[in-house]
Amino acid sequence: MTIEYWKEVKERLVAIRKIDCDCNLVFGSKGHKYKPLGSVSQEEIKSFQVENGMDLPRDYRDFLLVVGGGPGPDYGIYSFEKVKSYSPNVSRVFSLTESTEWPESEDDPIWDLPGLLNISTSGCAIDWYIEVNGSQPGTMWVDSGPGWELTKADSFINWYSSWLNRIEKGLLDYVELKKMVKSKSKLSDIESKLNIESKNFKWDGFEYKRFGGIPGRLTLKGDRVVSMDLGPCWIN
Repeated sequence: MTIEYWKEVKERLVAIRKIDCDCNLVFGSKGHKYKPLGSVSQEEIKSFQVENGMDLPRDYRDFLLVVGGGPGPDYGIYSFEKVKSYSPNVSRVFSLTESTEWPESEDDPIWDLPGLLNISTSGCAIDWYIEVNGSQPGTMWVDSGPGWELTKADSFINWYSSWLNRIEKGLLDYVELKKMVKSKSKLSDIESKLNIESKNFKWDGFEYKRFGGIPGRLTLKGDRVVSMDLGPCWIN
């Protein structure tokens, strides 16, 4: 079933790229550009599983077979070659079952934990893992760096789908917002149409309005929106 889902994802990514053609509306998209890295073969996946005495979770395995890597939350999903090189201890068992506070140290000890695949990063020492050899295979974990937490998250497919749905909605709302700004609509009418309340933001001494989850900061004249520029307003 997830094979069909990932095929649909590839089609949705094509449509998303048509809206964000310059890759400047979604955080991290300038790196992956919504372009799949290409499928990983059944033989390569099977060889990796046999070598390490474990099975990859089905949702991630099917993702590799169809998408392979590339487009995904924040800076995207690593290629399988990079995942393997970043995950040297998957043949050993991961013992944690719940989120845990991570002690401060000069080196992040997550690199020494077994049973996890390092699949992605959000930058700023925030890294994402899938448990593949432990009591909860398929569980996602996020490491926020020394002095923070190793936090239990969701399944790979739910984590990925949440990102895809979020950016898809944000981009469609962005298209609608551009139309309404062009027609010099009232802010209250835009809020009603999008069913989102605007909020005040401040960046580098500049105060502006924006909608959470939609790129673009708004300039108003009274209650009427007269212009919009991107500014630091990407979707993440």
